[in-house]
Amino acid sequence: MGLPFTCTIIFIFGFIWLTTEGSAEKSQPPYLNLQQLFGIDTLILEPPVIKNIRDHVQFLLHTRKTRIEGVSFPLSPHSLKTSKFLIHNPVIILIHGFLGQLRDGWMTTAKDALLHEHDANVILVGWTNITQVFQYPWVVEQSYGVAERVGELIDFLVTNGAANKNMHIIGHSVGAHIAGVASKAAKLGPVGRITGLDAAYPLYLSLPNADRLDAADADYVDCIHTSSGILGVPEPFCDADFYPNGGLSNQPGCDPLNQVFCSHLRSHEYFTESIDPKHKFKALTCRQALLFLDCFDEGALMGYPDNGRFKGVFYVPTGSKSPFSVLPVQTNKKELLPSKNKRFKLRGV
Repeated sequence: MGLPFTCTIIFIFGFIWLTTEGSAEKSQPPYLNLQQLFGIDTLILEPPVIKNIRDHVQFLLHTRKTRIEGVSFPLSPHSLKTSKFLIHNPVIILIHGFLGQLRDGWMTTAKDALLHEHDANVILVGWTNITQVFQYPWVVEQSYGVAERVGELIDFLVTNGAANKNMHIIGHSVGAHIAGVASKAAKLGPVGRITGLDAAYPLYLSLPNADRLDAADADYVDCIHTSSGILGVPEPFCDADFYPNGGLSNQPGCDPLNQVFCSHLRSHEYFTESIDPKHKFKALTCRQALLFLDCFDEGALMGYPDNGRFKGVFYVPTGSKSPFSVLPVQTNKKELLPSKNKRFKLRGV
């Protein structure tokens, strides 16, 4: 699997061992309290019996009329009729990753921002009963059933009049790969756009394109890399690959004690902020992929406003705290040196 994957797994399980050692008695349920680290209430150590994946995948529809609580969306003609779904409006599907939840912080924040800017159908995909199980290989295995269910969601919407080109799936970590596999699984064609937020790296390294997110999974696929080579896929594999601050797991402002996880989460923080038109992430096009030595500003933007006009590899400077979408102003002249024709030489990344 490679050294990065091995180190990641050892680190994660080492942390869990230190967290639980000597604190739990045998009579207690196998749960962990990791609220501070991951923002979740409990973590399940024993996986549940999965008889029907549909029982473990929930769709929650939000429109401007149902933006707070949302409406359960079980893919039936009756639910479509009573759900306030707007058939001709854009459809935006959000999918959390490992350790995430249906009402995950980033999905709720992104949903609110999207509905503030657009009269859209925002569907949150929850597979919480699966992702809360601290057995990552098992979660990845189950994710393919989740992807099939999301593929059924796409087909259901298209059958009832929605247009594929108006569908945008946004997935974080394992959720990014679910987005790609779901679009492939849809019998009525792929969606218009997929955004992968630091798509998961462990266990996906050697998988074929059919089993992971790929540039062919939608009309346009854009990806944001923030923990490359550890928790996130390092190589460019989308139509447009954005590398904030070089894409490594040392994103500005992250606590050194939680740098890897913090960097992994930065991908959805950057994306969510980009929904607000006042916060634009300028992306510098780089001719030498991953070296970031010959980069120039041709007008590309990272995140939600990315319209697919520019493709390739992009370097994106950010700030160390929200709002992140601020180019460094003379903070380190060695990192961003302007030259002619809006070209830049980026060093030290």
